Amino acid sequence: MNDFFQIEHLSVSEQQAVIQVRLNEGCSVYKGHFPGHPIAPGACSIEMIRLCAEKAFNREVCFQHIKQCKFTSLIEPDRQTLLTIHLEWNDVQITADITNGPQTAVRFKALTK
Repeated sequence: MNDFFQIEHLSVSEQQAVIQVRLNEGCSVYKGHFPGHPIAPGACSIEMIRLCAEKAFNREVCFQHIKQCKFTSLIEPDRQTLLTIHLEWNDVQITADITNGPQTAVRFKALTK
């Protein structure tokens, strides 16, 4: 997971953050998901949200219960390398959207410990 993405830009204000991430299309996870037509695995997208929340809010994040996780479009690293993650956290719940320009790829909501 260390080479799945890198943070390009981070903007934090109180309980909200906007993070631009660049996917690494050479990451080994794409070799098996799927050969010839790589897409970002859902589990990797969730982990990317968690890691970005930790970086943005400077504290450990652990999801206790995922309330909502909708994958509304594919994230293709060879076509969509720059994504934006919009986060809100109120110490009990994290809400996140992963977007590629105007298109939302993931809608996520989880309770945290």
